Amino acid sequence: MFQVEKGSMEEAMMNLQNIGLIMNEQKQNGKPVTYEQYHDLLDYTLSIVRQVDTYTKEINELFDQVKVR
Repeated sequence: MFQVEKGSMEEAMMNLQNIGLIMNEQKQNGKPVTYEQYHDLLDYTLSIVRQVDTYTKEINELFDQVKVR
């Protein structure tokens, strides 16, 4: 089984994939997504976007430091 580090981007992507699979299953079964489920999904997605933004800023800072040298 594939091991991922807790709090890593890999874990976040795996969780999003699982959420997508659950939503597809609900759609196929004719079950609507509840407000609470949608709210949780939106909150989680936003937290991932914030992490990506943080990583991007860190990477850009590293590139800037390399350019200066």
